[in-house]
Amino acid sequence: MIDIRDESVGGLIRDIGKRIASPGGGTVAGLQAALGASLLRMVANYSQGPKFEHVSTAVAAILAELEVLEARSLDAANEDARAFDAVGRAYAAKPGVGMDLAERREAIGRALDAAADAPAKLIVVCGELVALAEELAPIGNSSVIADVAAAAASIRAAVSTSVVNLEANLPSVKDPARLRNFERILQNVSRVRNRADALVESVRNPVAA
Repeated sequence: MIDIRDESVGGLIRDIGKRIASPGGGTVAGLQAALGASLLRMVANYSQGPKFEHVSTAVAAILAELEVLEARSLDAANEDARAFDAVGRAYAAKPGVGMDLAERREAIGRALDAAADAPAKLIVVCGELVALAEELAPIGNSSVIADVAAAAASIRAAVSTSVVNLEANLPSVKDPARLRNFERILQNVSRVRNRADALVESVRNPVAA
């Protein structure tokens, strides 16, 4: 499996459009979150220097966290691609020698269960990214503040995509502890979305005025 970091933009877009199990929606969600993080990093980098000395400590801390979350977003994209490669192999397996129908169904179920992990992790990452965007918006360079809104919109899209992917795989999750964890993550989704929307509007309205 090729690391998404090594893919060209054009090549990745072409691969997503192919009739193959991965990369797909989960990879796109990871990229959306990573792009949101990178936009926030840009704003933070523009918010350094003598003019921003009074917020330098806060901006440096935000930058460090953004680098970690950007990496986690790309890790989730890679994990999702690997998981759906496994799902594709499970569906492609034909009952026959060494495997009956029940075993094939079990293999598919296990693969779909495992595929729930990446979107769940990404939803958590997105919540952390929105929190950092909220910290950065009031102290960041106003010349690029619209990019905070763009980042929030990208992160929100990643959340929405991840919810669809996680919910699609939940019926295959049989472990009660895993189910409870996923349900707790999903319960926080509306709050993350609302905070992202509020951030977009708080930035967008002064820009529009």
